[in-house]
Amino acid sequence: MISRRALLAAGAAIGAGVVTRAQAQSFPDRPIRMIVPFAAGGPVDVMARLVGQPLSGIIGQPIVVENWSPPPIPMAIRCSAATSAR
Repeated sequence: MISRRALLAAGAAIGAGVVTRAQAQSFPDRPIRMIVPFAAGGPVDVMARLVGQPLSGIIGQPIVVENWSPPPIPMAIRCSAATSAR
C-alpha cells in the first residue's frame, strides 16, 4: 500500500516537471506592434509613443507604434487581417 507521504512526493515531482516545461518558453520573442487607429501626430499617437517607450524598457522588447487611419477599410477587418497574417 502506498503511503500518503509517498503519494504527495510523487505528485509534487510530477507537478514540478510540468511547471519547468511551461517556463521554458520566452514571451515575447519578436517586436510588439501597438496599433493606433488614428493619424500620426495626433494626441493619441503621442500618448501611445509616450507609453510605448518606457514599456519597451521594462519588458525588454521593442514596441513599434503603427498608425492606421480609419477611412479606407473598416478597422475590425484590418485588425483581423493583421493578426491572422503573422
